[in-house]
Amino acid sequence: MVGQQFDVRLFENTSNIGTAAHGLLGQCDIDSRVIKLARQHGWEPVGADSFTETFLHECLHGLISVAGLNDRFPDNEDEPFVDRLAPMLLDFIRRNKSAIAWLQRRD
Repeated sequence: MVGQQFDVRLFENTSNIGTAAHGLLGQCDIDSRVIKLARQHGWEPVGADSFTETFLHECLHGLISVAGLNDRFPDNEDEPFVDRLAPMLLDFIRRNKSAIAWLQRRD
């Protein structure tokens, strides 16, 4: 992300992500530059849409941190912002393939 390397690690269950994120589908560990994602929540597999949105959600946390914007949120709490933005951004990406292709061009 913006010149910063983030590793993505997949875990079988939400309980394997860590105590801070117990029960959550993902976590972005800013200090270690790791995005953790769970394949299963309890006994239920995480659906493809939820998994994709969770990945984008955690990427947004990472981008906010790398951009130095954490201090723009009260108590460094960007969760409500990311909760609103992630599904909207994913919807934009999915509905606007030609716009995404245009953004990815390298000329």
